[in-house]
Amino acid sequence: MDGRYVRGRAFNLTLLATAQASQGEPEQAATVGRQALDLTVRLNSARSVRYVRDLTRQLRPQVDLPAVRDFTAEVRERLPAAAGHAAPR
Repeated sequence: MDGRYVRGRAFNLTLLATAQASQGEPEQAATVGRQALDLTVRLNSARSVRYVRDLTRQLRPQVDLPAVRDFTAEVRERLPAAAGHAAPR
């Protein structure tokens, strides 16, 4: 994907991570989710924030796994700042 389309890349990564979580690959979902989070915190996109938060909710049953626990903690730490900048749509 073209590097100029950061929002689209964030969406695609979050959707990929969601699919991985659905297919029983929570560690991989957390890894890809972190990539999406890195992009999302740079954006002014309420939808991107919602997608990442939805992913964390989907991963909640696997929070005992270190990768999921670390990802969830990172979302809690980094996303509130991004959420404050996201305009409602």
